[in-house]
Amino acid sequence: MFSLRLLGGLELASSEGPVSGRMGQRRQLALLAALAVAGNRRTSRDKLLALLWPETDTERARHLLSDTIYVLREALGEDVVSTVGDDVVLNPLRVTSDVAEFRKALEGGDLAQAVRIYGAAGAFLDGVHVTDSAEFERWADSVRDELASDYRRALEQVALDAERRASYTEAVGAWRQLAAADRLSSRVAVGLMRALTAAGDRAGALEFSRTHERIVRAELDCEPDAAVVAFANELRAKDATRPKSADRTERLPQAQASDSPIAVPQAAEAPVGRSPVRQLGYGLVALLLLTTAGYGALLMRGRFARSAGSVADASLVVLPLADLS
Repeated sequence: MFSLRLLGGLELASSEGPVSGRMGQRRQLALLAALAVAGNRRTSRDKLLALLWPETDTERARHLLSDTIYVLREALGEDVVSTVGDDVVLNPLRVTSDVAEFRKALEGGDLAQAVRIYGAAGAFLDGVHVTDSAEFERWADSVRDELASDYRRALEQVALDAERRASYTEAVGAWRQLAAADRLSSRVAVGLMRALTAAGDRAGALEFSRTHERIVRAELDCEPDAAVVAFANELRAKDATRPKSADRTERLPQAQASDSPIAVPQAAEAPVGRSPVRQLGYGLVALLLLTTAGYGALLMRGRFARSAGSVADASLVVLPLADLS
């Protein structure tokens, strides 16, 4: 069993590792790529000649194709490539490819798996070129666009499914991947902004709107789509009219739920029956009693001094005051 990597590059490998030698040459791998993309469908020799040897006369091109098929069979096995009349077909039981797995996941409705296969690899035949074959380049571009479009549709459906389940973190991740794959799409930009808002990241939604606007102006030299601008303005308007007390109220549960809660000091309670007002009243009463007592003592002292000059000076003792209230 051999595996052919077509997404993100071009490489043939077996269970022992990459296949080298004549099978590692670009023409042989390009022929395998064309047959792998065709899948179970037969490919005519004329089409293969036009893809790989467009500048070569027909007789010479047919000889080169036959020689390439011979190399494939010799290196990988006789049953790897079958010829039926003037058509050629690849045996999928002997050579698998990531493109075939991607399409199988799409057809089976396993969109998440399809997204993982394509997202982990990249574009079809990325960085691969066949010299002296503009036709092969055009064909590769066409297949690349088709697969990329299938990937974006699957990714958007994954994001929408996540939103329906209220899995907003998953939805944001899918929309971000889609925004990276289709940076100029206003529809994708709004989708990501809505998902971020639903996930509670309004600041992130506004930040992405600014990023999207810069990309559009830089690459298209025009203003961003009205839908993106309108949604960003809607978010700013809501933030402007939002009461600050509401923000504090919303942040409070998060602070209490954090790993390091902040303790709020509580005011010490006054003893029962000993309020500050009552204590002040007690002080004023005591001061008034002391003043009256002192004044009376002075009067008494003057009287004793006049009636009995030999009598020793009187003393005044103030006893503790009892709370009779």
